[in-house]
Amino acid sequence: MAFALVYIFCIFIFFKSPKDSISKLLSLFFVLSLTGFLLFFRFRTLEPIDILHAIWIIIVISMAVMPWKGFKQITTISVHDKKKVDTIATILIVLCVALGISCLILSYYVLTSITDINRFKYVDGTSDFYYSLGIDLHGFLLTTLLYPIGYLLIPYFFYYLSQQKTAKAILCFFGSMLPVFYGLTYFSRAHMIHFVMIYLVAYYLLRNVLSKNQKKWLKRSMVIMGIGVVIGFNAISSSRFEDHSYSSGSREIVTSSQSTSFVSKVDYFCMWWPNSQELFRRFDGQTMHNGIIMQSVNNFFSTITFGLIPNHSAKRMERRELLLREYSGSFIGLGAHILYDQGPLLGLILLWLYGWYVRRQKPKGGEVSMHSLLLVFALIQVPLFAIFYSVMDGVLLTLVFMIPIGFYLRTQNT
Repeated sequence: MAFALVYIFCIFIFFKSPKDSISKLLSLFFVLSLTGFLLFFRFRTLEPIDILHAIWIIIVISMAVMPWKGFKQITTISVHDKKKVDTIATILIVLCVALGISCLILSYYVLTSITDINRFKYVDGTSDFYYSLGIDLHGFLLTTLLYPIGYLLIPYFFYYLSQQKTAKAILCFFGSMLPVFYGLTYFSRAHMIHFVMIYLVAYYLLRNVLSKNQKKWLKRSMVIMGIGVVIGFNAISSSRFEDHSYSSGSREIVTSSQSTSFVSKVDYFCMWWPNSQELFRRFDGQTMHNGIIMQSVNNFFSTITFGLIPNHSAKRMERRELLLREYSGSFIGLGAHILYDQGPLLGLILLWLYGWYVRRQKPKGGEVSMHSLLLVFALIQVPLFAIFYSVMDGVLLTLVFMIPIGFYLRTQNT
């Protein structure tokens, strides 16, 4: 019920609020953080370290959110060479649809075979089950590296709708679901939330490029999609925490399955404050030396060079487990990720650079180029997904992909 109410509130803000809705919705994170504080620490004496943690979270989220203030609704998507734009779209569609089908096949086996989700994810591990199926996993393994590029098809979806190319828009929508299909292979609730949130922002930014009938149809479709996600989220939550206790921060809540399922949902809306709080208390200055932010880039280049570029995954995981301990595989929020990956000073510099680059992509006079729009949907993931973790690594890898895409779109035909 709480999840549904928050979803309805977000819908209301997007469809009814004035022009600065995007910063208002992103600022909702502050309210969610306060919710976490009140829910999980009402029985605890407030200490100075708790106040410092709250200040740190406010600074980090502010630096991720504020660059988006003033992003106005886009009225025109400028395209200098339609043929090149179509070529990029076709490549992304073919790649994402092929990988999505591969994930859907694997998801079928997972959803029909696994009965104990917690054991599958946290005890036995997913890899043994995947390899025991005897099916080809090359597509799935490639998806683990490339799934963030699915979000690049979201602006293309709106672009092709505005061009009255409905069939291609539908293909873009299906391709953009790649992260969701990937998430289904291991019962991820986060990818469902990501998908809805980024489409809400996309609708707000790009609705003025659509006709009145398209906007009406899209509103209804998004509400239905959101309801589907709520149902899926609740089903996975209930299955995961049935007959299980739920551990949140330093408190373990052992009650009925209905209560543990509820508390697990609450953690999604309070930015995993208890986990972040505990890690903030432990922080002694040691960091992972940018191991998190560089992991996707390192994994990708190590894979495509067949190991010529060393893959440091094992060392990263070892250090991650050393520093984060029981939270090494948990959601801890953007604040804790920044603190433990870069440290406070370098982390703030990184967030400042992020804000500077975001501001460079602002639409001018309601017009934005397709290249800038693709960058916007890579960058917007940082504040949108901050309630879970830092997606800086996925964003950085997407920006690497955008280098050849940008070069191709900007070069003039001779």
